[in-house]
Amino acid sequence: MIALLSPAQAFDQVRRSVFLSSAPEHDVPSDELLAQVARRAIAIMAPCPAYELVHAMAQSFGSVSGKAGAFAERVGGIVEDLIVYGDILEMRESADDSWAGTKSFVLRPAPPSFVRRKDGSVAIVGIAGEQITPLTVELNSRVIHHGVLRIIPTAENEDLEALLIELGLLKLPEKTWLRLPAFETAASHVASWRQLLATEPITTPIEGLQILDTGRPPIFYKGRWVSPNRTHTGMYVARRPQRYGAPRWCLADLANGVLRRFKDLSTRGDRLRPFDIAWRIQAALDADAGTPQRFDTSTKDSSNTTLRFYSPIPSWCERHLSIAGRKGTAERCLFCFEVPTAQVGTETGFLQEALWMTERA
Repeated sequence: MIALLSPAQAFDQVRRSVFLSSAPEHDVPSDELLAQVARRAIAIMAPCPAYELVHAMAQSFGSVSGKAGAFAERVGGIVEDLIVYGDILEMRESADDSWAGTKSFVLRPAPPSFVRRKDGSVAIVGIAGEQITPLTVELNSRVIHHGVLRIIPTAENEDLEALLIELGLLKLPEKTWLRLPAFETAASHVASWRQLLATEPITTPIEGLQILDTGRPPIFYKGRWVSPNRTHTGMYVARRPQRYGAPRWCLADLANGVLRRFKDLSTRGDRLRPFDIAWRIQAALDADAGTPQRFDTSTKDSSNTTLRFYSPIPSWCERHLSIAGRKGTAERCLFCFEVPTAQVGTETGFLQEALWMTERA
């Protein structure tokens, strides 16, 4: 029998098919639903480029997704978060891929794993095929979804780690999951990249080049992106357009707004993603210029404190914060993290050491 369903009813059917507990859905799908659908989709489609996964999901939801462009952008953000937290792996193509030779990155599902958090709970990462997770029905019912992050609280007198290992999940040491870079001073970080940039050959101007203006306050990230002009001399984080795909992250050496040389951003073995490298370099440039990037803290209640951010932070920094806290949104900032008040000192110290940030007065 064929029945006509409302969008909310359709989303409820999808929730059950991707092992989400029953909860009211509205006329647009929730983030947790999209995350589960993305996990199943990549298990079927992998290996594939990120844009193919986003396009397939956006098409699947069709007319119930609202404005197509805005919905695709939202799905892209969900996929990005899944990459950040380690459910999906982004890696260079292999010789077996059908498009081998394009030198592009492709997505693959990560193996089911878990990471212990500071409060004793565990974060579940990775994908177990179309079933998404190898958890038992009882464990799956205990999963709490914080955006795309899946958390299982530890029950009293329970050896949750042993149970997860018995189910076939891998235990990821915190250090392995975080993939933190070496810490150094902002001046040292800037100097090392300036030295690498100086080895690049002289180039011709690039039409459409955009730079992050270190001279503009770091409070408004989007407003810092400008076209080079005569006031710009020195090293800048930049994005240069390419014929196909998104603009590439690079460093640009300018003299009175004229491009002298550039260096595309990467690390050996692609251990860090280009924008993660760029955002840390920008944090170092800001700190070295005497205008370090800042964050706000405000006490939500006696046990939780909110950290507000005004500039993007690298993926490894976001993973570090998620060990103790929970990512969210707030007014007049890019994003925020809610962390236990007892952990605030540790987290702010990490931000000061890793990204040379300061707390706003």
